[in-house]
Amino acid sequence: MDSFYINVRNSLFDRSQNLRLWVRLWKKKRGLTRTETGELSLHVDTDYSRKHPLQETLMKNFYQKLESFEDFTDLTSDLHFVRVPDDWWVIVVDIKDSTPAIDEGRYKDVNILGAAAIALIHEKLEHDSFPFAFGGDGATMVVPSDKLEVVEHQLSALRSLALNNFQLTMRCGAVPVSSLGQGVSVEVAKHRIAGNRCLAVFRGGGTTRAEEMIKEPESRYVFEDERDASVHLGALSCRWHPIPPRRDHSLTLLIKSRAGDDVYGRILERLAEIYGGNLDHADPIQSDLAQYRTIRQCINDEIRYHRSAWSLAFVWRVVEITLAVLIFKHGMPAPFNTKKYALSMGRHSDYRKFDDMLRMVIDCSEEQLIQIRNLLEALHQSGEIYFGMHLAKQTLMTCLFHGAEEGKHIHFIDGGDGGYTMAAKYLKNQMQQSNEGQT
Repeated sequence: MDSFYINVRNSLFDRSQNLRLWVRLWKKKRGLTRTETGELSLHVDTDYSRKHPLQETLMKNFYQKLESFEDFTDLTSDLHFVRVPDDWWVIVVDIKDSTPAIDEGRYKDVNILGAAAIALIHEKLEHDSFPFAFGGDGATMVVPSDKLEVVEHQLSALRSLALNNFQLTMRCGAVPVSSLGQGVSVEVAKHRIAGNRCLAVFRGGGTTRAEEMIKEPESRYVFEDERDASVHLGALSCRWHPIPPRRDHSLTLLIKSRAGDDVYGRILERLAEIYGGNLDHADPIQSDLAQYRTIRQCINDEIRYHRSAWSLAFVWRVVEITLAVLIFKHGMPAPFNTKKYALSMGRHSDYRKFDDMLRMVIDCSEEQLIQIRNLLEALHQSGEIYFGMHLAKQTLMTCLFHGAEEGKHIHFIDGGDGGYTMAAKYLKNQMQQSNEGQT
């Protein structure tokens, strides 16, 4: 009988309330045991056909109950991670042929659709109930099985919108965690960035494996189109012009370990040294350099979020755009502190994250660029990492806005000129060259 151990001491759930619930479950199941290290653990049956109602509730809400961590450099600590239950699903959204689209200057469209997938599911599910990661030309999410139907319906509708209004083809699909195969897992942690706003941190190789399975020719995991469905993207916007760097460059980095997770800690420590002891100084979102777009520019872009320009939803969006431009571009008084909001955008952004590899968009000088490149080249030559990088003169920001208060907004970041997509191309070429050199 398949089973797994859930470590109580590492706070998978709230220590005070949920431990009592686990004790109640213990009376009906196997009981408390101790691991080889002496830690208190609970042996839980994972035969989902016989799952206790209490266990089912805890499994469904495990991500909401998971404790977060604040220091990004602490992402390598095992204490923060839990394994995603086998009956959850990995959702992958990808823009097919994104590189040609970026070559045509359509990197903003690619970014919008990647962020739209997250925004859409964010609206349909409880905001903090599922982990997600933005990838530039796509997104990764993990959802419980009872939410799969609504996710499939919404993403299939988004796929239709992308094709009709953006002339881009989206690939959307889902793989059950239990079908990922041997040698990988999906482990998740929560990095708190501001207020109660958290970003998921994925490791274990499971999200990468799911992406590979969905991208296979004739994959059975891909969603079908639903061309008559509508989507609601009211909280999504991209109204700031690309933001220029304060120093010399906007640098997009992808770093994939070949020698365990410890190398990430060493890289983050060295990067912090390069930035004067504080990696927060690498934040590419400079609020004083950010400029809001015009009403016409916003409307021309956001009309494509709607099936019809005559819909009530689009009329309301035009009103909302007009007010936003008057407030942020022309200084009209607002019911919130606009300066405080603008200053908080960097803290509410995902410019640094981890999804089976370290992903960053950072502001750097020419001297810092040389130091970073030398660091990564040395680690690559020693066989510890693969990496990809892309330089640009601007940073793109796509916003998910539910309010100006702390924790009510999040900003998805990508380097200019297709930062993550082009860095991924660099990374793949490096891996291919290394593999050819070994044969």
